Amino acid sequence: MKILLAVDESQHIQKALEFIQANKTLVGDDELAVSNVQRAIPGGVTATLGSAAVASHHAEKANNVLKPIRNSLDGQAMRYNCYSVTGAVVGEMIFAAEKAHARMIVRGTCRHCLVGRALTDSVAQRLLFERAIPARLIR
Repeated sequence: MKILLAVDESQHIQKALEFIQANKTLVGDDELAVSNVQRAIPGGVTATLGSAAVASHHAEKANNVLKPIRNSLDGQAMRYNCYSVTGAVVGEMIFAAEKAHARMIVRGTCRHCLVGRALTDSVAQRLLFERAIPARLIR
């Protein structure tokens, strides 16, 4: 089954990666899609720093997130494709999953109590409500 592993710089992504590696049969012969979505830097900052500096920042951040994922997947001999985009996190995750023809999105998440979820802007929670593709959140 084609799966999209949604990754960012959080510590919770390791659990999602471990889930994929422990359940390789879910992926089967398909290629794992690994997507890193970064929030866009506000236009005023981009205008001040310049688009080249902002692009360099995004490339460096993507490399920092994706390099350990690549190393881990290479060690497991899994077929995968990594890419990074900038934009609205949940919307870009869903778009990436649709573009990759993924049948499931896997993402790591932290535990928030009910009040914590109400006060924070949880990407994982929004992913559950806004997606058309099944999502598996790993704690």
